[in-house]
Amino acid sequence: MPIEVELKLTIPHSEVAAFKQLTYLRDHATSGPSVQHVRNTYYDTPRLDLFKLGVGLRVREIDGHFFQTVKYAGQSQAGLHQRQELEQALPKPEFDFSLLPDDDVLKQALLTHSWEPELQALFRTDFQRTLWLLRYADGSEIEMVLDQGAIIVANQREEICEVELELQSGNEAALHAVAAELVRTITLTPEDKSKAARGYALYSRIVNRS
Repeated sequence: MPIEVELKLTIPHSEVAAFKQLTYLRDHATSGPSVQHVRNTYYDTPRLDLFKLGVGLRVREIDGHFFQTVKYAGQSQAGLHQRQELEQALPKPEFDFSLLPDDDVLKQALLTHSWEPELQALFRTDFQRTLWLLRYADGSEIEMVLDQGAIIVANQREEICEVELELQSGNEAALHAVAAELVRTITLTPEDKSKAARGYALYSRIVNRS
């Protein structure tokens, strides 16, 4: 199962236009910018059993194509996120847990605890994603994305405005080198919370106020 290694950084909305015009992107991008519309719906039981298990479950729609994604507990520090992720294409926006390996943590938990009928949509994210692929002389490749949109729980919203640097090949140090170069001209702040973690936090605040 692939391990996702990415550096997540928040960017002020007021600096997005300047970010898109950076000469650094023109110097290192081998493709892009390309734009996608991404919608994610996150599922769990009312008791947040999957969250407590360290598993995130979502259906993703990208420009009319659907995927089920399982993210497993990982670690994050100073904006660097490392975790296992399993993403599989779907013909329609409905889970197909038969696609998961038999020894998968989520699949075993659903079978053991009969949680599948209790799964419900808790929150969603809806954002525009602008992508660039960066390549460097040492062979390192990094996918850079700019995400702008919102996390939505019931009638509550939180803004998404962040840059993600995901390592495609090469050394992890390349992520930090790119970030160090970007912050010379753009205000970027390391973000340890994923969009999903922020969504769960917003959901919990709303439920606790009810």
